[in-house]
Amino acid sequence: MKTKWLIGEGFNENNWDEPIMIHRKELDEVSNGHPVVLTRICRHALVANSKAMEISGVSEETEDVPGGVIERDFYGHLTGAFHDQAQELIKSHMPTPDLDF
Repeated sequence: MKTKWLIGEGFNENNWDEPIMIHRKELDEVSNGHPVVLTRICRHALVANSKAMEISGVSEETEDVPGGVIERDFYGHLTGAFHDQAQELIKSHMPTPDLDF
């Protein structure tokens, strides 16, 4: 059985009461083990949960790519945010979206 990805588009944290970017751990808590990817409204950033990063081969050792940034917290841990060209590290492993649930 194929792994079902949960893919969302168009969030904008600036419209929220607390304008803080989503963290991978928040997605992990609600994803029930599914890979999750949410793309920001500007399309310059996405947030992936731990499962999506695992499937994509992204780890703490993964380095930034030319033209892109893998966001890390103060301690150097992955937040799940990928900016600009770094998004391709995740997107290149995503399935073609469908509406089958």
